[in-house]
Amino acid sequence: MAALKGFEGSVYYVGSDGDDSYFRAGKVFYSRYKAQTSKIRLPRTFPFGKGDPYLVTQDMVYVRQ
Repeated sequence: MAALKGFEGSVYYVGSDGDDSYFRAGKVFYSRYKAQTSKIRLPRTFPFGKGDPYLVTQDMVYVRQ
């Protein structure tokens, strides 16, 4: 997943809202970004702000073309 490349630090899934899933990366200063939920497959999803963020690794994400 291109979103996991080029970020310093760990990438965390923080929730989904409608068609998009949201992520954050970084330790002191966070970078935030989103990806279309329909194009990726995460182990579990939850509404934005309603669950505990979890670490996302390249092995956990399958990108649909």
